Amino acid sequence: MALLSNRSCSASAQLSEPYSSATSLIRMIATIYRGLGRLLEYLLILAMALLVFDVLWGVASRMLGTFRAWVGTHGINAAFLPSGQSPWTEELARFLLIWVGMLGAALAFQRSGHLGVDYFVGKLHEDSRRWMRVFTWLVILFFAGSILCDGGWSLVQRTLEMGQETPALGIRKGWVYLAVPLSGAFILLFGVVNLFKCLRGESLSLESESDYEP
Repeated sequence: MALLSNRSCSASAQLSEPYSSATSLIRMIATIYRGLGRLLEYLLILAMALLVFDVLWGVASRMLGTFRAWVGTHGINAAFLPSGQSPWTEELARFLLIWVGMLGAALAFQRSGHLGVDYFVGKLHEDSRRWMRVFTWLVILFFAGSILCDGGWSLVQRTLEMGQETPALGIRKGWVYLAVPLSGAFILLFGVVNLFKCLRGESLSLESESDYEP
C-alpha cells in the first residue's frame, strides 16, 4: 500500500509540474503586460507635461515679445525679454502631439478603449463570436506588424539615411517618426496577449491582479 501511495504521489507531482510551469509563465506574461501599460502611462504623462509647458511658454514668449515692443515705443530698453514667440515651441508641440497620439493609441488599445461596432457580432452564437474575435485580433496583429512596425521602421531608416533635420530644433526627423514603429510594437505585444486570452475564453481586461489566474 505504501508503494502504491508513493507511486500515486509521484505521478501527481509529475502531472502538476507542467501545470505549475504554465501558471508561472502566464503570471509572468500578465506582469509584463501590466508593466508595459504602466510604462506607457508614465511616458504619456511626461509627454503631456512637456507639451503643456511648451504651449504655455510659446504663448508667454509671444506676449512678452509684444510687451517688449510696446515698452520700446516708450523709450524703455527691455532686451532681456524675448522679441517674440520662441521658434522651437510650435515645432516641438507638433512632434509631441505625434508621440502622444501614437503612444496614446497603444495604451487605449491595451485597455480596449477604441470605438468598435459590435452590433452584428452580438447577433452571432457565442462560439461564432469567439472565432470572430480571434479573426479580429489576427487582423490587428497583421496591421500592427506589417504597417506600423515594418512600414514605420522603414520610414525611420529612410528618413535617417536622407539626413533630414527639423528647421527649429535641428534634430533628425527619423527620431520623430520613431513613434510609429514603437506604437506598433506595443500594439503587437498587447494583441498577442489578448489573442491568447481570447483563445482561452477569458475577458480582455488585464487591470486586476487576478488576471491570468488559472
